[in-house]
Amino acid sequence: MFPSHSVVIPIIDYELCQACRKCVASQHCRFKAFVRIDKEEPPFIDVSRCGGCYDCVPHCPNQAIKLPDK
Repeated sequence: MFPSHSVVIPIIDYELCQACRKCVASQHCRFKAFVRIDKEEPPFIDVSRCGGCYDCVPHCPNQAIKLPDK
């Protein structure tokens, strides 16, 4: 049975994301939810992996990872 609440997934603001060579925020993701297909492109958050802990949010040096507006 699934929990009655849903997980709120952080979003990446691609206008602020600098596609850092080593994404610091992704290194703090305990769920390994950050996926990067091309090293020159910014990562995305795999919603099937993200646990909604938001540990990544304060670690982005560009403040590109945010909680979605409600």
